[in-house]
Amino acid sequence: MKTVAASPIHERFWLQAQLDPSNSAYNLAFVHTAVGLLDLDALQGAFDAVVARHAILRATFEDTSDGLQVTVRDTMAVPLTRHRVDPEDFDEARDEFVAQIHLAPFDLATGPVLRAGVLSAGPEQHLLVTIVHHVALDGAAIAPLFDQLGEAYAALAAGEPTPTGESTDVGASA
Repeated sequence: MKTVAASPIHERFWLQAQLDPSNSAYNLAFVHTAVGLLDLDALQGAFDAVVARHAILRATFEDTSDGLQVTVRDTMAVPLTRHRVDPEDFDEARDEFVAQIHLAPFDLATGPVLRAGVLSAGPEQHLLVTIVHHVALDGAAIAPLFDQLGEAYAALAAGEPTPTGESTDVGASA
C-alpha cells in the first residue's frame, strides 16, 4: 500500500463528488453489445487483471489533516454485476440496467473507482456496462484501458495467462 498527496485534478474531482455524491456527471459510462458466447469468468478475470495493472484503479481518496491523500491498495476487488433476463425482455431491461450501474454513487474513500456489469439474455446476447469515475481516468486513457481489457479477456478465454505490463503510477491518469 502506498499513500501520496492528491494532485490538484484529483482534489477537484473529489471535491465535486463530496458536494453532490448523487451527481453522475463525472461517471464515464461505456456500453458495449456482445453477440455470441461470453465467458463471464474470463471477463471477471480480465477486469481483475486490468485493475491489478493500474494503480489508479486501486486508489482510494481520503481527506486528512495533511490534505487529500490517495492510497493505492495492493488489491482492489471489482465485482462484475451479472443479471439475466429473457430474450424478449432484453430491450426493456437494457435502459434500467445501464441506469442502475451508471447512477450509483462512487464511494471514493473505500473504492473501487470502476464498476462493471453484464446483462445477458440467453447465451449469445449480452450488454457490458463499464463505469469509471473521472477522478481515475480521462478520455485519453479509455482506449488503452479497453484494449488491455480485451487482450486480457482473449487470453483468459483461451486458457492462457493475461499479458503482463508495468503497473502505472497514481499520477499517470487523471
